[in-house]
Amino acid sequence: MKKIYILLLFMITLSCKQKNDSKQEVCKCNSNLFSRYSLFITNVVVIDTLDNYELIYNCASVNFNIKSIFNSKENNESFNTDCISEEVDKLRLTKDFSYSTEEMKYIEITVEGARLDFFEEVKNNKKAIFMVRLNEKKEIDLIEKI
Repeated sequence: MKKIYILLLFMITLSCKQKNDSKQEVCKCNSNLFSRYSLFITNVVVIDTLDNYELIYNCASVNFNIKSIFNSKENNESFNTDCISEEVDKLRLTKDFSYSTEEMKYIEITVEGARLDFFEEVKNNKKAIFMVRLNEKKEIDLIEKI
């Protein structure tokens, strides 16, 4: 009987450990992938402060896959989102930030028009993922939709 109790206790202990091991690790966001201060963000909300804009966001860990160079009809790179951080962060936009998308390569658009497109994209597509670059002051000066 003692052996049965010990075996039962051992099995319960192992099952508890397996449950703890199966918990997802904290999302570690990629940075320094394209430049020293680049970061991937999603779930972006724009806050209009008195003198500038701030972005509230969740960072994302992204992996890029290079497609075949022979398939020129599609974009040559795609990406997978590994995870999205649950932690909410905030960064300031510079007054002269620039924004671009793949589609903007084929149309004529002013810098101000591109900025307005960014604000519309954030308002209409909360799940969009952006690569942002930070300047020395840790402010966003470049945004690219991926």
